[in-house]
Amino acid sequence: MSASDLDLLIRGVRLASGEQVEIGVQDGLIAAIGASVAPAAAHELDGQGLLALPGGVDPHVHFNEPGPRPPRPVGSPPSSRCR
Repeated sequence: MSASDLDLLIRGVRLASGEQVEIGVQDGLIAAIGASVAPAAAHELDGQGLLALPGGVDPHVHFNEPGPRPPRPVGSPPSSRCR
């Protein structure tokens, strides 16, 4: 892969396995992961001290279970304090 192909190159990032790699990004998607992906890219980041985890997502969600709250009457708190 040539340097002109990559939009972003993250150098020295550590995988969960402990292996230190480079991650090449092209058009917003990971294009390559390896020990030496490319000599350069349009933009480069130093990944020292960072950990790349596959499928990492934010687990903070709101399911509204056991269901949505019923609407409050107009005169009930806190809407009764708003004038």
